[in-house]
Amino acid sequence: MEIETGRERNNATEVLKGLTAGEDVVASGQFLIDSEASLSGVLARLSQQNQPMQKDTGEMTSMQTGIDNKMPDKTTDKTPTEKMPQGRGEVMDIDVKAGKVTLHHEPIAEIGWPAMTMGFKVKDRSQLAKLKIGDPVEFDLKADDPDQYMIERIEKSAAMKASVNGAKP
Repeated sequence: MEIETGRERNNATEVLKGLTAGEDVVASGQFLIDSEASLSGVLARLSQQNQPMQKDTGEMTSMQTGIDNKMPDKTTDKTPTEKMPQGRGEVMDIDVKAGKVTLHHEPIAEIGWPAMTMGFKVKDRSQLAKLKIGDPVEFDLKADDPDQYMIERIEKSAAMKASVNGAKP
């Protein structure tokens, strides 16, 4: 169920639509999100370990010795750039001093997140100076630690930029 929020003050958020009086709500789901993200990571690592275990005969295989030239050359081997999860959303709140932004974002399939409203740390807080509440934005996430994400890049969405660039004074 999606709700629409209004103003925030003193750690309280006004709910405009989506709830009725007396309904039970979860005030913080960060633990569940962190747990699910952690479980997803473990499952991904387990699925990559699908190679059968080999009995140790004491002999070195060609893979271990590198004789068959299948071992990567460390001088020319480039690690592929890690793809950052990307998202789109709307700015709900900005705290430049703390380097944080609250976004209502669309689902982010790469990390299994549904649409939700949540706060993020921003790597470069100077990016926040270009934003205001209500702006549609596009952003890149980077894992801050295994279970937390930080915004690496955030900017007004391309559609917003086009309408601003095409505007005439």
